[in-house]
Amino acid sequence: MAYQKMLDAIGFDVNIDHPYSEIPFLPVRLFKLYDLVSIPKTEIFKTVTSSGTSGQSVSRIFLNKETAANQTKVLTRIVSSFIGSQRLPMIIVDSESVIKDRNLFSARGAGIMGFSLFGSQRFFALDESMDLKTDHLFEFVHKNEGSRVLVFGFTFMVYQHFLEQLAALGKRLDLLDAVLIHGGGWKNLQKKSVSPVLFRETIKKICGITNVKITMGWQNKLDPSLWNAKKDIFTHLSMLISSYVIPTISQFVVSANQELYRRFL
Repeated sequence: MAYQKMLDAIGFDVNIDHPYSEIPFLPVRLFKLYDLVSIPKTEIFKTVTSSGTSGQSVSRIFLNKETAANQTKVLTRIVSSFIGSQRLPMIIVDSESVIKDRNLFSARGAGIMGFSLFGSQRFFALDESMDLKTDHLFEFVHKNEGSRVLVFGFTFMVYQHFLEQLAALGKRLDLLDAVLIHGGGWKNLQKKSVSPVLFRETIKKICGITNVKITMGWQNKLDPSLWNAKKDIFTHLSMLISSYVIPTISQFVVSANQELYRRFL
């Protein structure tokens, strides 16, 4: 396997128990250049691609059934720790069309499908042209007045197609008690000089949301500038591990990390 060959090339002994800090890094770019598979190809259950929001080629991640099932279990434990055990009315800042192809998921599609587990009612806020379904959005919020609402979307989608469109219409939403989970697409926003601080200020101004959680992929490299506060570091790291690191590396690393992984299963 490709990762095993890399370990052999640097003389890393996989038969020795190593602390996490000593496990060799795997360059992110390799996932764009090669099909890195840590399981027999006959066991591939799902292929997930990165969002490719920066215009570059996408990464391809191959999952077997066990890993896909473990991702769901881990995600449930993590998200339930800050939204509770009950499903919430859910606003998905995207178009429903993005999840139509269940065989080849984009990062957006996979994220939507994963977090949809926590929605008691699911409302897609955008149409296929990425325009905000304004009237239906306000109807949904009004119908769930008094209930806590979960808002989910990729960062650039939330800012460009949700916040900016609401601002252009001069409208505000009453989502003071809502939880926003977002991630991905920071490079696009950085080009528009939108910092994490400005993003949070804008979501508070237009929607009243102050409870914001960030979920990261590997390309963010645990960048501290994107953490909301010290209390969010655990959530940030946990989601990173559950969503990207463990499913994509060799069986050796999965074994080495099984103690950490079990904490979330």
